[in-house]
Amino acid sequence: MATVPLKLPLDQGSAIEPDAFFWHEEIGRIIDSVDGDNFLSQLVDSLSRLVPFSMAVVFAYSGRARPLCLFDSFPDAAARKGIENYVRGTYVLNPFYLAHLRGIDTGVYRIT
Repeated sequence: MATVPLKLPLDQGSAIEPDAFFWHEEIGRIIDSVDGDNFLSQLVDSLSRLVPFSMAVVFAYSGRARPLCLFDSFPDAAARKGIENYVRGTYVLNPFYLAHLRGIDTGVYRIT
């Protein structure tokens, strides 16, 4: 498994809707939600309209401390059990955590 920067699909098969103002509208929604409780939910929702994915999780990493789960779109409690296990210790094996320790640039990434 490798981590790769998220690249926007601007070529054939693009997930971007045909409306030229689509992403500008999404950016507006994201900006409007910055100070609200729904910021991460809106961010993930907007990104999913641009690049399709089934689930997302947002972790905050600080040095070698355990990550903090800030948001997830997992559908049920059973799926969230995986997040609990991750935070309790399996994160040390995760490509994102290892990349964090190596000093990966801030950004949006996906596992492929």
